[in-house]
Amino acid sequence: MRKSTVAAIAAASLLGFGAVGTAMADTEVSGFADIQYNAFDTEADDGNFRASGEVDIIQKGDGPTFRADLDLMDALNTSPQVDIPTGTGGLGVDIEQLFVEVPVMDMASVKAGIFDSPFGFEGQDATDYNFAANGLLWQWVPSVIVGGMVNVAPTDMLDINLGYINSRINPPGASALGDVANDFVATVGVTPIEGVGVNLGYITDNGRVGATQSFFGDQFDINATVDLVENLSVSVDYMLGDPATGTGFFDNGWGVHAAYTWMDITAAVRYEGATFEGTGPDQTWISGSLSYPLGDMTTVRLDLTDISVDTVNNSTTGTVQLVHAY
Repeated sequence: MRKSTVAAIAAASLLGFGAVGTAMADTEVSGFADIQYNAFDTEADDGNFRASGEVDIIQKGDGPTFRADLDLMDALNTSPQVDIPTGTGGLGVDIEQLFVEVPVMDMASVKAGIFDSPFGFEGQDATDYNFAANGLLWQWVPSVIVGGMVNVAPTDMLDINLGYINSRINPPGASALGDVANDFVATVGVTPIEGVGVNLGYITDNGRVGATQSFFGDQFDINATVDLVENLSVSVDYMLGDPATGTGFFDNGWGVHAAYTWMDITAAVRYEGATFEGTGPDQTWISGSLSYPLGDMTTVRLDLTDISVDTVNNSTTGTVQLVHAY
């Protein structure tokens, strides 16, 4: 029996569907495994193996859609990049997405729960980018948000998201519902011509330190991707924040991404820079990678990343990665 079939049966039991046959027909199970070997690191961790992954369950019907994405973490805690919640024991599992989405006519939907943020350029899963890890600008955006969101796509050229969400950072000592702040997020995606996409994003920051300071400040992002040349994709990203002066948090940053595929080999580069308020150090991240598919679902990748802080080289890492998506 195929693993996907076994997973569908397990998902059907887990979600409490009546008939297994019906549940299998309406339920999709997917995900990925991300295996890494840190070949060298100028700071530490040479020779470390790392493992993580994800199981995604989507249940579709005639009306609402249910989705749960479960991040699988390193239960043995052998991976420095993984934070295992204290006292969990056994398999480390975290909820990435857990939401219900209700269609409204043919061009709109409303969803509520936990879901991936539409704000910013880079996705957070290993299958969303051409490198061994997320880049610099991704570190300063909310990768996952909690709340409600409306999506409207009146044409193939326009996609709009409007969300009312939990604040990114609630006030210290907040103990009652009245103390908890809320934020708004809005994105507009436009495809003016085939092969060109532009996305505008805005997110507020109502979480406060004391009465006046803001950790992140309201943030604005604009990114564009051009795929007009065969096998070549180029993207640019600019992000602007407005934190309280002197907090050391993100002020503004930019990024350039490019990927070219030749005879199944994909070569990619990512060059990003960021400045920070007050004493926060300026940073530059440069990554290059070569990826090759091992069949339809598996990719092997070589990644080299250099991180500089205040123009001083901080670390250089070389990673061998194996990503299997199913």
